Amino acid sequence: MIKKILVASAALTPCLALATSLNISMSSNSDTGTSPSDAITNINQPEFVGTSDANSTVKIQLNGINFNTKTNAQGLFFWQSMPLADGVYNLLAESNGETSSLSFAIDTEAFVSVDSKFDNGLLELSGDSEPNSHITIKLDGEVVGNLYSGGKWNFTVNSAKSGSIIEVSSTDVAGNITTQSLIAQEEKPNHFLTANLSRKSDSGSAFDNITNHQSGLVFEGMTSPNSDIIFKLEGVRTSTTSDKDGFWSLTYGESLPNGYFDWIIESYAPSGDIVSNYGGVTIDTEAPEITVDNFLKMDEHGNIKVSGSSSEMATMKITINGQVMMLTTAGGDWVSKDVSGLKVGYSYPMTITSNDVAGNFSQTNVYRTVAK
Repeated sequence: MIKKILVASAALTPCLALATSLNISMSSNSDTGTSPSDAITNINQPEFVGTSDANSTVKIQLNGINFNTKTNAQGLFFWQSMPLADGVYNLLAESNGETSSLSFAIDTEAFVSVDSKFDNGLLELSGDSEPNSHITIKLDGEVVGNLYSGGKWNFTVNSAKSGSIIEVSSTDVAGNITTQSLIAQEEKPNHFLTANLSRKSDSGSAFDNITNHQSGLVFEGMTSPNSDIIFKLEGVRTSTTSDKDGFWSLTYGESLPNGYFDWIIESYAPSGDIVSNYGGVTIDTEAPEITVDNFLKMDEHGNIKVSGSSSEMATMKITINGQVMMLTTAGGDWVSKDVSGLKVGYSYPMTITSNDVAGNFSQTNVYRTVAK
Protein backbone atom coordinates (compact mmCIF):
# COMPACT_ATOMS: atom_id res chain seq x y z
CA MET A 1 0.00 0.00 0.00
CA ILE A 2 1.47 3.32 -1.08
CA LYS A 3 -0.05 6.53 0.31
CA LYS A 4 1.30 8.90 -2.36
CA ILE A 5 2.38 7.97 -5.87
CA LEU A 6 3.72 10.56 -8.28
CA VAL A 7 4.45 9.09 -11.70
CA ALA A 8 4.58 10.31 -15.23
CA SER A 9 4.49 7.98 -18.19
CA ALA A 10 3.37 7.97 -21.78
CA ALA A 11 1.94 4.88 -23.44
CA LEU A 12 4.32 3.35 -25.94
CA THR A 13 2.75 2.33 -29.24
CA PRO A 14 5.13 0.04 -31.13
CA CYS A 15 5.15 0.49 -34.90
CA LEU A 16 6.74 -1.41 -37.73
CA ALA A 17 8.83 1.54 -38.89
CA LEU A 18 12.42 1.58 -37.64
CA ALA A 19 12.72 3.60 -34.42
CA THR A 20 15.25 6.43 -34.26
CA SER A 21 14.78 7.78 -30.72
CA LEU A 22 14.99 6.14 -27.31
CA ASN A 23 11.78 5.62 -25.33
CA ILE A 24 10.72 3.27 -22.52
CA SER A 25 7.42 2.60 -20.72
CA MET A 26 5.72 -0.11 -18.69
CA SER A 27 3.98 -2.71 -20.86
CA SER A 28 0.19 -2.68 -20.97
CA ASN A 29 0.13 -6.23 -19.53
CA SER A 30 2.08 -5.08 -16.47
CA ASP A 31 0.37 -1.70 -15.95
CA THR A 32 -2.54 -2.79 -13.73
CA GLY A 33 -3.45 0.73 -12.57
CA THR A 34 -6.71 2.51 -13.28
CA SER A 35 -5.06 4.16 -16.28
CA PRO A 36 -3.33 1.93 -18.86
CA SER A 37 -0.35 4.31 -18.88
CA ASP A 38 0.01 5.52 -15.28
CA ALA A 39 2.98 3.20 -14.58
CA ILE A 40 1.33 1.89 -11.40
CA THR A 41 1.21 -1.87 -10.97
CA ASN A 42 0.51 -4.58 -8.43
CA ILE A 43 2.98 -6.89 -10.21
CA ASN A 44 6.29 -7.01 -8.34
CA GLN A 45 8.30 -7.99 -11.43
CA PRO A 46 6.87 -5.76 -14.18
CA GLU A 47 7.77 -5.80 -17.87
CA PHE A 48 8.89 -2.76 -19.86
CA VAL A 49 8.91 -2.03 -23.59
CA GLY A 50 10.73 0.60 -25.56
CA THR A 51 12.21 1.81 -28.83
CA SER A 52 15.65 2.78 -30.03
CA ASP A 53 17.79 2.28 -33.12
CA ALA A 54 17.40 -1.15 -34.67
CA ASN A 55 19.77 -3.87 -33.43
CA SER A 56 21.31 -1.63 -30.79
CA THR A 57 22.27 -2.25 -27.17
CA VAL A 58 20.11 -0.60 -24.50
CA LYS A 59 21.57 -0.14 -21.01
CA ILE A 60 18.95 -0.05 -18.24
CA GLN A 61 19.70 1.16 -14.72
CA LEU A 62 17.28 0.35 -11.88
CA ASN A 63 17.88 0.47 -8.14
CA GLY A 64 21.60 0.97 -8.69
CA ILE A 65 21.93 -2.14 -10.86
CA ASN A 66 22.78 -2.07 -14.59
CA PHE A 67 21.20 -4.39 -17.15
CA ASN A 68 21.64 -4.77 -20.91
CA THR A 69 19.12 -5.69 -23.57
CA LYS A 70 18.97 -5.31 -27.36
CA THR A 71 16.46 -3.95 -29.82
CA ASN A 72 15.15 -6.10 -32.64
CA ALA A 73 15.17 -5.28 -36.35
CA GLN A 74 12.21 -2.93 -35.85
CA GLY A 75 13.92 -1.06 -33.03
CA LEU A 76 11.77 -2.58 -30.26
CA PHE A 77 13.07 -4.00 -26.99
CA PHE A 78 11.44 -5.82 -24.09
CA TRP A 79 12.81 -6.13 -20.54
CA GLN A 80 11.51 -7.55 -17.25
CA SER A 81 12.72 -6.25 -13.90
CA MET A 82 13.93 -8.27 -10.94
CA PRO A 83 11.43 -8.74 -8.05
CA LEU A 84 10.76 -5.39 -6.35
CA ALA A 85 9.27 -4.39 -3.01
CA ASP A 86 6.40 -1.89 -2.80
CA GLY A 87 7.64 1.63 -3.51
CA VAL A 88 8.37 4.24 -6.18
CA TYR A 89 11.30 3.59 -8.53
CA ASN A 90 13.21 5.56 -11.16
CA LEU A 91 14.40 3.70 -14.24
CA LEU A 92 17.00 5.09 -16.68
CA ALA A 93 17.60 3.74 -20.18
CA GLU A 94 20.65 4.67 -22.32
CA SER A 95 21.38 3.83 -25.95
CA ASN A 96 23.60 5.44 -28.60
CA GLY A 97 24.12 8.57 -26.55
CA GLU A 98 20.42 9.05 -25.78
CA THR A 99 18.71 8.65 -22.40
CA SER A 100 15.09 8.10 -21.38
CA SER A 101 13.75 7.89 -17.84
CA LEU A 102 10.59 6.53 -16.24
CA SER A 103 9.18 6.76 -12.74
CA PHE A 104 6.92 3.87 -11.76
CA ALA A 105 5.29 2.47 -8.62
CA ILE A 106 4.85 -1.03 -7.19
CA ASP A 107 1.78 -1.33 -4.94
CA THR A 108 0.63 -4.83 -3.97
CA GLU A 109 -1.65 -4.10 -1.02
CA ALA A 110 -5.03 -2.39 -0.65
CA PHE A 111 -6.58 -1.11 2.59
CA VAL A 112 -10.08 -0.36 3.80
CA SER A 113 -11.61 -0.01 7.27
CA VAL A 114 -15.33 -0.13 8.09
CA ASP A 115 -17.31 1.35 10.98
CA SER A 116 -21.07 0.91 11.23
CA LYS A 117 -24.07 2.29 13.09
CA PHE A 118 -27.47 0.62 12.71
CA ASP A 119 -30.44 2.55 14.08
CA ASN A 120 -34.09 2.89 13.08
CA GLY A 121 -33.59 0.83 9.92
CA LEU A 122 -30.67 2.92 8.62
CA LEU A 123 -27.22 1.36 8.43
CA GLU A 124 -24.57 4.09 8.33
CA LEU A 125 -21.19 2.90 7.07
CA SER A 126 -17.93 4.86 7.12
CA GLY A 127 -14.21 4.23 7.09
CA ASP A 128 -10.79 4.90 5.65
CA SER A 129 -9.12 3.71 2.46
CA GLU A 130 -6.30 4.65 0.15
CA PRO A 131 -6.93 7.93 -1.73
CA ASN A 132 -8.70 7.57 -5.10
CA SER A 133 -9.90 4.05 -4.30
CA HIS A 134 -13.17 2.70 -5.70
CA ILE A 135 -15.50 1.44 -2.95
CA THR A 136 -18.18 -1.19 -3.69
CA ILE A 137 -20.81 -2.04 -1.05
CA LYS A 138 -22.87 -5.25 -1.16
CA LEU A 139 -25.93 -6.11 0.92
CA ASP A 140 -26.57 -9.87 1.10
CA GLY A 141 -24.62 -10.35 -2.15
CA GLU A 142 -26.26 -7.49 -4.11
CA VAL A 143 -24.39 -4.29 -4.99
CA VAL A 144 -26.12 -1.33 -3.31
CA GLY A 145 -23.42 1.33 -3.55
CA ASN A 146 -20.42 2.50 -5.58
CA LEU A 147 -18.30 5.51 -4.68
CA TYR A 148 -14.79 6.92 -4.91
CA SER A 149 -12.87 7.63 -1.73
CA GLY A 150 -10.56 10.54 -1.11
CA GLY A 151 -9.15 8.64 1.86
CA LYS A 152 -12.32 8.74 3.97
CA TRP A 153 -15.72 7.47 2.83
CA ASN A 154 -19.30 7.09 4.10
CA PHE A 155 -22.49 5.50 2.79
CA THR A 156 -26.01 4.85 4.12
CA VAL A 157 -27.83 1.57 3.42
CA ASN A 158 -31.60 2.02 3.63
CA SER A 159 -32.73 -1.61 3.19
CA ALA A 160 -30.56 -3.51 5.71
CA LYS A 161 -32.08 -5.81 8.30
CA SER A 162 -30.62 -7.38 11.42
CA GLY A 163 -28.52 -10.30 10.24
CA SER A 164 -27.87 -8.81 6.78
CA ILE A 165 -24.35 -9.45 5.51
CA ILE A 166 -22.48 -6.32 4.41
CA GLU A 167 -19.36 -6.56 2.25
CA VAL A 168 -17.23 -3.47 1.56
CA SER A 169 -14.60 -3.88 -1.18
CA SER A 170 -11.94 -1.32 -2.04
CA THR A 171 -9.99 -1.30 -5.32
CA ASP A 172 -6.95 0.98 -5.22
CA VAL A 173 -5.23 2.77 -8.11
CA ALA A 174 -2.88 -0.20 -8.61
CA GLY A 175 -5.78 -2.63 -9.05
CA ASN A 176 -5.46 -4.31 -5.62
CA ILE A 177 -8.73 -5.39 -4.01
CA THR A 178 -9.49 -5.93 -0.32
CA THR A 179 -12.83 -6.75 1.31
CA GLN A 180 -14.20 -6.28 4.83
CA SER A 181 -17.42 -7.99 5.93
CA LEU A 182 -19.80 -7.45 8.82
CA ILE A 183 -23.23 -8.57 9.95
CA ALA A 184 -25.77 -5.79 10.46
CA GLN A 185 -27.17 -5.95 13.95
CA GLU A 186 -29.80 -3.54 15.25
CA GLU A 187 -30.57 -3.54 18.95
CA LYS A 188 -33.80 -5.34 19.65
CA PRO A 189 -35.36 -6.93 22.71
CA ASN A 190 -35.68 -10.44 21.27
CA HIS A 191 -32.85 -12.88 21.92
CA PHE A 192 -31.17 -13.99 18.68
CA LEU A 193 -28.12 -15.92 17.48
CA THR A 194 -26.07 -16.00 14.27
CA ALA A 195 -23.14 -18.32 13.56
CA ASN A 196 -20.72 -18.91 10.69
CA LEU A 197 -17.15 -19.81 9.99
CA SER A 198 -14.97 -16.73 10.36
CA ARG A 199 -13.63 -15.08 7.20
CA LYS A 200 -10.14 -16.29 8.16
CA SER A 201 -11.28 -19.93 8.47
CA ASP A 202 -13.72 -19.87 5.54
CA SER A 203 -11.38 -20.35 2.57
CA GLY A 204 -14.31 -20.45 0.13
CA SER A 205 -16.78 -17.63 -0.48
CA ALA A 206 -17.63 -15.58 2.60
CA PHE A 207 -20.16 -17.27 4.90
CA ASP A 208 -20.61 -20.39 2.72
CA ASN A 209 -19.03 -22.56 5.47
CA ILE A 210 -16.87 -24.41 2.92
CA THR A 211 -13.17 -24.56 3.74
CA ASN A 212 -9.92 -26.37 3.06
CA HIS A 213 -8.81 -25.88 6.68
CA GLN A 214 -9.10 -29.06 8.74
CA SER A 215 -8.07 -27.73 12.14
CA GLY A 216 -8.08 -24.52 14.14
CA LEU A 217 -11.51 -23.60 12.76
CA VAL A 218 -12.84 -20.33 14.14
CA PHE A 219 -16.62 -19.83 14.37
CA GLU A 220 -18.14 -16.45 15.16
CA GLY A 221 -21.40 -14.54 15.12
CA MET A 222 -23.72 -12.23 17.01
CA THR A 223 -26.14 -12.74 19.88
CA SER A 224 -27.42 -10.78 22.86
CA PRO A 225 -24.65 -9.10 24.88
CA ASN A 226 -22.97 -11.11 27.66
CA SER A 227 -24.62 -14.39 26.67
CA ASP A 228 -23.11 -17.83 27.34
CA ILE A 229 -22.41 -19.72 24.10
CA ILE A 230 -22.31 -23.53 23.83
CA PHE A 231 -21.06 -24.95 20.50
CA LYS A 232 -21.28 -28.68 19.67
CA LEU A 233 -19.59 -30.38 16.70
CA GLU A 234 -18.79 -34.11 16.34
CA GLY A 235 -19.39 -34.69 20.03
CA VAL A 236 -16.99 -31.95 21.09
CA ARG A 237 -18.40 -29.14 23.26
CA THR A 238 -16.80 -25.66 23.16
CA SER A 239 -17.97 -22.62 25.11
CA THR A 240 -17.43 -18.87 25.22
CA THR A 241 -19.25 -15.66 26.19
CA SER A 242 -20.39 -12.86 23.88
CA ASP A 243 -18.98 -9.39 24.54
CA LYS A 244 -20.86 -6.20 25.43
CA ASP A 245 -21.79 -5.70 21.76
CA GLY A 246 -23.01 -9.28 21.34
CA PHE A 247 -20.05 -10.52 19.29
CA TRP A 248 -18.71 -13.99 20.04
CA SER A 249 -15.88 -16.10 18.66
CA LEU A 250 -14.51 -19.55 19.49
CA THR A 251 -11.95 -22.00 18.12
CA TYR A 252 -12.88 -25.63 17.51
CA GLY A 253 -10.04 -27.68 18.99
CA GLU A 254 -10.25 -30.86 16.91
CA SER A 255 -9.16 -31.76 13.37
CA LEU A 256 -11.79 -32.85 10.82
CA PRO A 257 -11.38 -35.08 7.73
CA ASN A 258 -12.89 -34.25 4.36
CA GLY A 259 -16.69 -34.28 4.44
CA TYR A 260 -19.77 -32.47 5.75
CA PHE A 261 -20.37 -32.05 9.50
CA ASP A 262 -23.45 -30.72 11.33
CA TRP A 263 -23.10 -28.38 14.29
CA ILE A 264 -25.50 -26.94 16.86
CA ILE A 265 -24.98 -23.79 18.90
CA GLU A 266 -26.95 -22.43 21.85
CA SER A 267 -26.99 -18.95 23.39
CA TYR A 268 -28.06 -18.38 27.01
CA ALA A 269 -28.92 -14.70 27.58
CA PRO A 270 -28.59 -13.03 31.01
CA SER A 271 -32.38 -12.66 30.93
CA GLY A 272 -32.74 -16.46 30.89
CA ASP A 273 -33.81 -16.68 27.23
CA ILE A 274 -32.28 -19.54 25.24
CA VAL A 275 -31.98 -19.68 21.46
CA SER A 276 -30.44 -22.36 19.23
CA ASN A 277 -28.95 -22.29 15.75
CA TYR A 278 -28.08 -25.18 13.46
CA GLY A 279 -25.67 -25.40 10.56
CA GLY A 280 -22.89 -27.37 9.00
CA VAL A 281 -19.35 -27.09 7.72
CA THR A 282 -17.83 -28.75 4.64
CA ILE A 283 -14.14 -29.71 4.69
CA ASP A 284 -12.57 -30.06 1.23
CA THR A 285 -8.78 -30.21 0.91
CA GLU A 286 -8.52 -31.85 -2.51
CA ALA A 287 -7.15 -29.80 -5.41
CA PRO A 288 -9.61 -29.60 -8.32
CA GLU A 289 -8.88 -31.80 -11.32
CA ILE A 290 -8.53 -30.08 -14.69
CA THR A 291 -9.14 -31.72 -18.07
CA VAL A 292 -8.65 -30.06 -21.45
CA ASP A 293 -10.22 -31.39 -24.63
CA ASN A 294 -7.64 -32.69 -27.11
CA PHE A 295 -8.50 -30.71 -30.23
CA LEU A 296 -8.96 -27.03 -31.04
CA LYS A 297 -11.29 -26.77 -34.03
CA MET A 298 -11.30 -23.50 -35.98
CA ASP A 299 -14.67 -22.19 -37.16
CA GLU A 300 -15.44 -20.34 -40.39
CA HIS A 301 -14.58 -17.02 -38.72
CA GLY A 302 -11.06 -18.11 -37.78
CA ASN A 303 -11.84 -18.53 -34.07
CA ILE A 304 -11.43 -21.49 -31.73
CA LYS A 305 -12.83 -22.38 -28.33
CA VAL A 306 -11.01 -24.23 -25.56
CA SER A 307 -13.11 -26.60 -23.43
CA GLY A 308 -12.74 -29.12 -20.64
CA SER A 309 -13.90 -29.89 -17.12
CA SER A 310 -13.05 -29.16 -13.48
CA SER A 311 -14.83 -28.91 -10.13
CA GLU A 312 -18.40 -27.64 -9.92
CA MET A 313 -18.54 -23.80 -9.77
CA ALA A 314 -14.74 -23.52 -9.96
CA THR A 315 -13.22 -20.25 -11.15
CA MET A 316 -11.08 -20.93 -14.22
CA LYS A 317 -8.32 -18.87 -15.83
CA ILE A 318 -7.32 -19.85 -19.37
CA THR A 319 -4.22 -18.36 -21.00
CA ILE A 320 -3.46 -19.14 -24.67
CA ASN A 321 -1.35 -17.18 -27.14
CA GLY A 322 -1.27 -14.19 -24.79
CA GLN A 323 -5.06 -14.10 -24.45
CA VAL A 324 -6.47 -14.49 -20.93
CA MET A 325 -10.05 -15.49 -20.07
CA MET A 326 -11.82 -15.92 -16.74
CA LEU A 327 -14.93 -18.09 -16.37
CA THR A 328 -16.88 -20.26 -13.93
CA THR A 329 -17.67 -23.91 -14.54
CA ALA A 330 -21.29 -24.97 -14.94
CA GLY A 331 -21.93 -28.55 -13.89
CA GLY A 332 -18.18 -29.02 -13.88
CA ASP A 333 -17.77 -28.25 -17.59
CA TRP A 334 -16.20 -25.10 -19.03
CA VAL A 335 -15.92 -23.53 -22.49
CA SER A 336 -13.83 -20.46 -23.25
CA LYS A 337 -14.82 -17.45 -25.30
CA ASP A 338 -13.63 -17.20 -28.90
CA VAL A 339 -9.85 -17.16 -29.27
CA SER A 340 -8.50 -15.48 -32.41
CA GLY A 341 -5.12 -15.13 -34.08
CA LEU A 342 -4.21 -18.85 -34.14
CA LYS A 343 -3.13 -20.85 -37.21
CA VAL A 344 -4.33 -24.24 -38.41
CA GLY A 345 -1.76 -26.98 -37.89
CA TYR A 346 0.17 -25.12 -35.22
CA SER A 347 0.46 -26.29 -31.62
CA TYR A 348 -0.02 -23.70 -28.88
CA PRO A 349 0.85 -23.78 -25.17
CA MET A 350 -1.98 -23.22 -22.71
CA THR A 351 -1.95 -22.56 -18.98
CA ILE A 352 -5.20 -23.37 -17.16
CA THR A 353 -5.83 -22.77 -13.46
CA SER A 354 -8.80 -23.75 -11.31
CA ASN A 355 -9.90 -22.41 -7.92
CA ASP A 356 -12.71 -24.46 -6.38
CA VAL A 357 -15.37 -23.26 -3.93
CA ALA A 358 -13.22 -24.35 -0.97
CA GLY A 359 -10.27 -22.26 -2.13
CA ASN A 360 -8.17 -25.18 -3.42
CA PHE A 361 -5.98 -24.40 -6.43
CA SER A 362 -4.53 -26.42 -9.29
CA GLN A 363 -2.79 -25.62 -12.57
CA THR A 364 -2.05 -27.52 -15.74
CA ASN A 365 0.12 -26.65 -18.74
CA VAL A 366 -0.69 -28.34 -22.05
CA TYR A 367 -0.13 -28.00 -25.79
CA ARG A 368 -2.99 -28.32 -28.23
CA THR A 369 -3.01 -28.28 -32.06
CA VAL A 370 -5.48 -26.22 -34.10
CA ALA A 371 -7.47 -28.25 -36.65
CA LYS A 372 -9.77 -27.05 -39.43
